[in-house]
Amino acid sequence: MLKNTQINSITGLLQLNDTGSKAPAYLGNAFIKAGKIGQAISYYAQAFRAIADKVIFRTKPGWLEEPWAEKAYIANHEHKFVYCPIPKVACSSFKRFAVQLSDLKNKDEVLDLPPKLFHAYVDHNLSFFAHYLDRRDEAMALLDNPEYFKFTIVRNPWDRLTSAYINKFVKPLDIEQSSSPGKQVVEKYYQDRNLPVDYIKGITFKQFVEYLVAHKNEEIDGHWQPQSMFINNNQFDYVGRIETLDTDFKAIADTIGAKTNLGWANRSKRASLTDDHIPQKASGDRHYSDYTPAELRQLSQYPVYTEFYTPELLELVRQRYTEDVENFGYQFGG
Repeated sequence: MLKNTQINSITGLLQLNDTGSKAPAYLGNAFIKAGKIGQAISYYAQAFRAIADKVIFRTKPGWLEEPWAEKAYIANHEHKFVYCPIPKVACSSFKRFAVQLSDLKNKDEVLDLPPKLFHAYVDHNLSFFAHYLDRRDEAMALLDNPEYFKFTIVRNPWDRLTSAYINKFVKPLDIEQSSSPGKQVVEKYYQDRNLPVDYIKGITFKQFVEYLVAHKNEEIDGHWQPQSMFINNNQFDYVGRIETLDTDFKAIADTIGAKTNLGWANRSKRASLTDDHIPQKASGDRHYSDYTPAELRQLSQYPVYTEFYTPELLELVRQRYTEDVENFGYQFGG
């Protein structure tokens, strides 16, 4: 069994390296906690190989550091499809779908993993990054191969942003101790204003939008990067919408010959645009965009996404996500 000092030295070294080593290191840590030492050692070995690969790839300047939008794409050679995952757009559900159709030997175990560990496992075992890191041209050729069905799912950008806010800022009860990317945003928001970080108060949706407007795409987390960044001018055979997910999933499954259902994971309890029920505001005439995460948690259900937006915020998000609005033809409230 690995001693704690050995584990600490391994993980400490890996933290200094790129995401190519962090993903298996994270998996190794998780398996150590679960007492599965053999699997942990296997992933630590992969992490060290990733470090070695980084040294090898220095002959190709910037190989690992260079942004690669397609690195998260998932290819299935039996069913001949390529899927582009976009965070907060039924991403967890379609990754589970990809696992079910994959040749992984431990599918049931993978599907039972906690969300963060599940994503790390899929990213490190099914993605372009996992299989084509040193053969990027071969991976990109799949996108031009007419035998492969290329698909993705998109979402109304205003709706996606409120969903990300609820999931990453409101749901974590103790964001300071969480692994949510919202923690880094809270810290950055206060630091940008030379204020002590208030983890208990967190940030409001309005403040979240202010943060997004102040930072470039490359500086923000994938959960709120524009969807167009993931598609990256690639041509897809099918661009479905989360708003018509049932119909679009059936079309995708029929095309690739998959006989399985799509479970929609990680859905928040929210009102919809067609609901008669409107959650009651906590007090006075304050707008939902000014509610703290703690105040939003007190509501019986989260507001419909349109209720998070003032006219000013609506326009700020339209301008911030212009590519998504124009590329996918979305309208606010539509």
